[in-house]
Amino acid sequence: MRENKLRIVRNPDLFLFLVTAALYKYAIRTYIQFMNKVVLNKKAQKQFKKMPTHIQGKLQSWIESVEAFGIKEIRIIPGYHDEPLTGQKIGQRSIRLSRAYRAFYVEYDDKIMIEIIEVNKHDY
Repeated sequence: MRENKLRIVRNPDLFLFLVTAALYKYAIRTYIQFMNKVVLNKKAQKQFKKMPTHIQGKLQSWIESVEAFGIKEIRIIPGYHDEPLTGQKIGQRSIRLSRAYRAFYVEYDDKIMIEIIEVNKHDY
């Protein structure tokens, strides 16, 4: 064991490589942990409690997917119909949880966080 430690110290390139690899692994792990955070504001939490259970499950599934893979990857999935909004809700995006229910959210670039601001039954 002592010989391995000495060999690493004697070879500065190997030592530098191992330190860089360890720092890179730590940085990636830290970035992923804080990169994808989804929160529901108070209004959305109240609306979430009143939704049918199958809609709650779909929203929970979307949240877990975003936190695991990132919002850019989840936007590609056609089932959620992720789309930017216009008019008074410019800057917000929506996803379809069912034919009737929508979730509206905002991305914050500085905090790298997604806030679900409203979940409601869509009027046709």
